[in-house]
Amino acid sequence: RFYLDPRSRDKDRDELLKLLDSESGVWGCDVVYKCVAVCPKKVTPTPAILELRKKMG
Repeated sequence: RFYLDPRSRDKDRDELLKLLDSESGVWGCDVVYKCVAVCPKKVTPTPAILELRKKMG
């Protein structure tokens, strides 16, 4: 969601995309939903992470 924020400048967006396209970004997700298990609000980021992976190739 945040990487599409229209308030972001191109430079900020490019830096964020570099962070996301790394082992500690979308490629670090093991798709086992542990994040949902520990999140008090039961946020489910996995579908968005998988979509970002598709877009990044």
